[in-house]
Amino acid sequence: MAVTVLLRGGLQELPALDASLGDGKQLSQENGQLHDVARLSADNALYRFTDRLFRAQTLPDVCDAALDAISEALGCERASILIFDDSGVMRFVAWRGLSENYRRAVEGHSPWTRDTKDPQAICLPHIDTADIPETLKATVKAEGIGALAFVPLCAKGELVGKFMTYYDAPHVFERAEMDLAVTIARQLGFSLERMRAEESLREAQSRLVSELAATQQLQKISTQLIQENEVETLYEHILDAAVAIMRSDFASMQKLFPERGELRLLAYRGFDPAAAAFWEWVRPGSGSTCGVAFRTGKRSVAADVDLSDFMAGTEDLKTYRKAGIRAVQSTPLISRTGRLLGMISTHWRKPHQPQEHELRLLDVLARQAADLIERKDAEQTARRLVALVNSSDDAIVSKDLNGIITSWNDGAQRLFGYSAEEMIGQPILLLIPQDHANDEPTILDRIRRGVRVEPFETVRLRKDGTLVDISISVSPIKDASGRVIGASKIARDITERKQAQERHELLTQEIHHRTKNIFSLVQAVIARSFADKATVAEAKEAVLSR
Repeated sequence: MAVTVLLRGGLQELPALDASLGDGKQLSQENGQLHDVARLSADNALYRFTDRLFRAQTLPDVCDAALDAISEALGCERASILIFDDSGVMRFVAWRGLSENYRRAVEGHSPWTRDTKDPQAICLPHIDTADIPETLKATVKAEGIGALAFVPLCAKGELVGKFMTYYDAPHVFERAEMDLAVTIARQLGFSLERMRAEESLREAQSRLVSELAATQQLQKISTQLIQENEVETLYEHILDAAVAIMRSDFASMQKLFPERGELRLLAYRGFDPAAAAFWEWVRPGSGSTCGVAFRTGKRSVAADVDLSDFMAGTEDLKTYRKAGIRAVQSTPLISRTGRLLGMISTHWRKPHQPQEHELRLLDVLARQAADLIERKDAEQTARRLVALVNSSDDAIVSKDLNGIITSWNDGAQRLFGYSAEEMIGQPILLLIPQDHANDEPTILDRIRRGVRVEPFETVRLRKDGTLVDISISVSPIKDASGRVIGASKIARDITERKQAQERHELLTQEIHHRTKNIFSLVQAVIARSFADKATVAEAKEAVLSR
């Protein structure tokens, strides 16, 4: 590596050392002895440096070893190490003999950019004559620095930082001295890369452990969703899993109430009562992440609520601040048919950007939470339907496409005399008289085609062998995909109506018969009264006088 000296007027390369420039043999020998001593001291410093780097376990260990080697091998009074951070700014990570004001003033300054290829060491042997900005020169001189050198630190061919040497007085940087500095920089760069690789490995291992724990938590949730019937307990388990997966401080779960068009808070972790009350109901226009996710149907993340544009000036932002929340994400809970069911959110006390692998695991949990809400809604609907069916006076019976009974309500028991235990699993043909045996194949054919059978009147057999007049309607039963899987029959006892109809017909016939008899009698009377009468008036008088 070449070495450059920065002087007023431009950059100059260091001249090669030449022992022949001495005054005579004695001077040459003395210089040779001095070089031997210096080289031996440098070799010892490098040996100790290498040994300490081998044993170093942390970045501070590496930096302490490097600063000791730099000071000993290069004979400088002060030294520092700076490394690029994630934003590309070179920051102090270790130093000796530098004031806080100086570090603050010069941090971020670098003679190279991060993408500089093959950066070279730069020496400033005399600050007074160095070609640098006057403000920077004044800062350096105020720190009592007379000379300094920038030595690049590289790892895998990329610039990662620098170390610097500082001298109280002007200093002549010799070629051998800078070669030694470059050697130290190379070893330091190797160690920094090793530390970075080990840190990446530790982070990967930690992430794997975290993901394994989260996966186990998800498996546990799956088991609890099957075994646990108390819905409030299940909500709590889901929130515990969300906090563990996202490493958050708070969590909440909401359910959509379509009739109101709002999300309602079901359960939460960490909220104070005021925050819980504020977010009990959330509309799509809310200035919160759940409001945005509600409106868009997509996950909403605010890594720092104070920097969020959609929260600015809202009551939600004020509530976040009062609750001690600085970061939040909200993930929609979507049914398997794509319908919005609710929201699951996690919150942090400090600014935080969730990791992709965490969000992937959260999506699995959100799927489980959506299944829970959908299942509980279906169970509630089923309970209401069962209550409605059981309270009905009509017989409500379901059967599969083979005509096997699958459900039997109390009304069916009252109508036909059979209990549910007796009829479930039996063919519906048990209720059909022999002379109506063709009814069932015709009904099943229409049901398989998804066609509803409109109400019609027929007769069926009771358990005691008697016939009962009924009105029947039959509708197809379909699964979630729309496939016909059975039929639902509603049968109503029309015996009383039929009897009333028969009484009405009998009464009508009797009235008709009596009316005819009266008319016949009247006709006979009139006929006798008109006999032998010469005029209508005589006939009228004869009739009225009878």
